[in-house]
Amino acid sequence: MRCELCVLSLVALFGAPMVGPAYAGQIPSTAGDASTSPHTAWGQPDLQGVWDFRTLTPMERPDELADKQVLTAEE
Repeated sequence: MRCELCVLSLVALFGAPMVGPAYAGQIPSTAGDASTSPHTAWGQPDLQGVWDFRTLTPMERPDELADKQVLTAEE
């Protein structure tokens, strides 16, 4: 029991300082540098930019496949 407590305390003593730097990069920056996303004047995220809405998935099924419930891999 004493040995287990000793090992546990050593892990806590030496392991905890090693975990901190690993998570330091995960904290969002509030300094206003280039790593923060742009915001509008009223505080919302700025979503302006070039948006592409094209897709290879058709919105409607082709007429020749309209009556089929299940499509095969080739279809």
